[in-house]
Amino acid sequence: MDHGTNLPEDVPSPKFLENSEAGDEHLILMIGEAVLSIRKARRMTLKQLGDAIGRSGALISNIEKGKTEVGVPTLFRISQILEVPLRTLLPDLLLEKLQNGSH
Repeated sequence: MDHGTNLPEDVPSPKFLENSEAGDEHLILMIGEAVLSIRKARRMTLKQLGDAIGRSGALISNIEKGKTEVGVPTLFRISQILEVPLRTLLPDLLLEKLQNGSH
């Protein structure tokens, strides 16, 4: 089943909601779930990832839970540390919105 993400094969798919008309809150949650899935697959703790990007483990936890929006620079740094392309952390729904000029 395609959940609208580009996760590496060694990363299990997160449990995304099946709503194809996802709002911003849903997209934020999907990004967080992708970060969580990949971080766990890499066997990293919240603190390890936070330290690696110069942020707190609590911030990483809030990103993963969809409680905090994450800026592109932070998301890019997370992708570097997790050794995945930035696109991997972005749901296809968000990429489609960006391509179509939707907000």
